Amino acid sequence: MKKGLSIISAIIAIIAFVGSMNITFVTNGYSTVPKYVAIFTLWILPIIGLILGFIGKKKFFKYVGIYGNSLTLLITLVYPLVMSFFWNEP
Repeated sequence: MKKGLSIISAIIAIIAFVGSMNITFVTNGYSTVPKYVAIFTLWILPIIGLILGFIGKKKFFKYVGIYGNSLTLLITLVYPLVMSFFWNEP
């Protein structure tokens, strides 16, 4: 059971990472993706993946899930914050 949770966490990490790269970097803020889909992909999925990663069995997939979901949250939370501080022109 715990091994399945860590595999699901790794799959969520891959889906969230690919989705965040598409929504955040490729479109440069002009995305046609609805906001509720973007919020689900960028924040809610990685949080669920982190929880499942911490519960899962200590194997390779657990670490992929934890690090992948953490990286996705870092990119989707820190990147827009830094961009708003440094490139905010009146």
